[in-house]
Amino acid sequence: MPMYHGSDEDLEEGDEKADMGRVFREWDLDRDGMMNEAEVKEMFKAADRHEGGASLEDDHVGMLLWHLMDDKDKDKDGKLSLEEFVSGGGY
Repeated sequence: MPMYHGSDEDLEEGDEKADMGRVFREWDLDRDGMMNEAEVKEMFKAADRHEGGASLEDDHVGMLLWHLMDDKDKDKDGKLSLEEFVSGGGY
């Protein structure tokens, strides 16, 4: 069982945070309680495919990843905890 740094009760403050918590758990593919860069890239690519638009180029995905990590990775460990991911709303 992965060790998440938060709980669903913490996320009930608002629907957006609850939704982001569900997204986090879905894309934490190795279930270690953190989202690494590879998992975030897969999330962006899947969202792009879901939207049905033109595929994002790898450099565009890299730019999105850089912005997300720069903004949300508060401890600069190269991974996002649940708290970091939901802080400040969506991306």
